[in-house]
This record gives sequence, structure tokens and C-alpha cells, in this order.
Amino acid sequence: MRAPIVFLPLLVACSSKDSASADLDTGTEPAAFDRWSPPDAVGPYGVAVRTLEFTDARGKDLKVDVWYPAIVEDDDVKGAYESFLPALEVYRNLPLDTRGGPHPVAAFSHGMQAIRFQSASTMEYLASHGWIIVAPDHPFNTPIDWDEDKMPQALEERPGDVASAVDGLIDWAATTGGDWENAFDASRYAVMGHSLGSITALAVAGGEVDFDGAVARCAEGTAAGIACRNMVGVDPERLAGTAGHDPRAEAVVPMSPGVWYAFGYDGEGLADLPPALVLAGTRDPILPYDTEAVPTYAAIGGTKMLATFEDAGHYLFSDMCTLLPPSIIENFTSECSGGDEWLPPQPAQSVSNALLTAWLDVHFRGEERSAEWITEAGLGSPDYLSLESVAR
Repeated sequence: MRAPIVFLPLLVACSSKDSASADLDTGTEPAAFDRWSPPDAVGPYGVAVRTLEFTDARGKDLKVDVWYPAIVEDDDVKGAYESFLPALEVYRNLPLDTRGGPHPVAAFSHGMQAIRFQSASTMEYLASHGWIIVAPDHPFNTPIDWDEDKMPQALEERPGDVASAVDGLIDWAATTGGDWENAFDASRYAVMGHSLGSITALAVAGGEVDFDGAVARCAEGTAAGIACRNMVGVDPERLAGTAGHDPRAEAVVPMSPGVWYAFGYDGEGLADLPPALVLAGTRDPILPYDTEAVPTYAAIGGTKMLATFEDAGHYLFSDMCTLLPPSIIENFTSECSGGDEWLPPQPAQSVSNALLTAWLDVHFRGEERSAEWITEAGLGSPDYLSLESVAR
């Protein structure tokens, strides 16, 4: 039997099996495991990832990373997410920690020319709090297989990739059996996305895509040039057929968002969404805060929160600055090189992870103990963070 141990930076208590055995020896009942812990600290679970590869119902091949609560031993060794990107490491394929289950599920959509584990540190943080997260590579839209000619196809199929990733997890767990068979509840999930992935997440959560508005905005010059360039060649009818709302998506988190006009001239297709948390930086050079993030938030209907990080760039909510080698970073974005004009990633990423965890606790899990961490005071009142919200 593998027994969990205490290791840094994750603290792991005794497994339910070990606890049960100890209690039998003393004649006492096993204590109930409380999976909740304060959102501003790493959670009570160890974390591992496994990679699934499968062909989905559309006949499309997908590669999906799955982060999950794991039982970790002191002789387990971390490995790189990918051999050519050694900067980030993670435990792989360890036993599932079933305590506190069934675990909630989230899905993540990466940005343009990014990769499924681009925000690995955030996914690991959520997994330490009991989440199971799936993130697909969007074919033809990663650094490995980037194909500009297939950009329209990638845009059209991205939302379907997310739903298929959740379905793939369900199928794999059913086939694998054992602890995985009843490990999670995928009848509902939270969907997150960064940059282009935020648009994907909004579509999955129920945003009604209407490219007529985007075409009009681009023609007027009131839309971002990068968005207009990348929408050329997209078939709105095909997009509508592949980007259908997945009703299982019951919360949405757009990170560094924009292109609200893809949902109608005034973003009216975002009026009917589940609870939404928008994370944005005021110095975003790719999807500017005032013209992209703020109008996206304004267009979203229902319960919502906007978390504004002063002087943060586009990549605060990702690990891209860590993943990329220095030679690429220099030509990638100045925010990765630091400087007084940019908000340092730490402790800002710790604050954003705490906020995200708490917000999902409250708005997805119904865990009111986390409510104080979705306030500025509860997060330590950092001078670079402001929150505004609407409750409906």
C-alpha cells in the first residue's frame, strides 16, 4: 500500500485507507475528511498529472492533461511536462487520492500558440484543493503543430475540444475502473481559458457566437487588429455547428479576455452566462484592458466579478514566461523580462490563485467558508488588486 507523506510545498495527511486501518486497531470510527482548506494556502492534497490521448466522437485526435489529487510518497520523482520544456516539473501517474470525493471537475483552454499546460501552476494549485482539471491541446494552435493556414479550423473546433476533453476523462475513468470509476462528478464542470482560450471558455459556457458583429467592428476599426486578422476565413455556420454550448459548464473564468464582439456587435451573446470571474491586467499589450477586458466584463450577464491587476500584462495568469527559454522571451513580450513598469508575477500569482480557488468554492461548490477570500480585505488588500462584482 502506498502511504501519503508530508512534502514541500504540498502537505498531505494520512490516506483514508491508512486512517481506517489505524481506527480499526483502536476501535474508533474513522474521522470524516474535510477537503476544504483556506484558499490562500496550498490545499491538503498531493498533486499529479497524467496525459490521455484518444480519438473523440468527432474523429479528432486529442492530447489532454489531467491534474488530480494524488497520493505522493517521498521516493516519487517529478518529471518534465515535456522533454523539450524542462522548466516545469510534476509528479506523473500516481494513485488517486479519493478522500473527500467525488471531486469537482474543471476544464481549461490554452491561448493561441500556447499549450495545454501553459498555466500548470494554477492547475496544480486547484488540484491541491481537490479539483480534477482537464486541458486539451488545441490542434494546429500549439507551438508544436502551429499551422496558420488551419487557424480558421482551430477556432471553429476549439469549444468542441473542451467538451471532448471532459468526455474523454469520463470514458477513460469508466474503462480504467478502480478508484477512478466514481472519483468525480462530471455532470457539471467549471470552464476556464486564457487569452484566445477565454473566448473558447465563454462559448462553451453559453456565449452565442455571432461573427457579423465582429466583421462590423473590424471594418470600422473598433476591434483589435490581432483578432480581426485571425478571424479571416472562419465559417460562422461551421462555428455555430461545432461551438455549441455545453450545458454542463456551470461557471466560467476568462483570463486576459477580449474579442467580446465575436458574440455580437455589442457582445449581446454574452448576456446569458453562468457565474463568471474575469481576471485581467491593466497593461495587457495583446488584448488591451480598456478596449477588450472591460467591455467583455460589461457584456457578461448574470453574477460576475472583475479582478483587475494593476500594471499586470497578458501572461500573469500563465506560466509562459517560465516555460519559454530566454532567447525566445526576449522577442516574445517585454513583461517576461520584468522591469519597474510591470507587476512582478509573485506574489500576484499567489493572490490570483487564492481568489480563483475561493471564487470557485463559493460559486461552484457552494462553500461559504471561502467567501472572505473573494474580497480585497480577505486577500490582504494588495495595492495592485481591485475587485468589482454584480450579483444576480
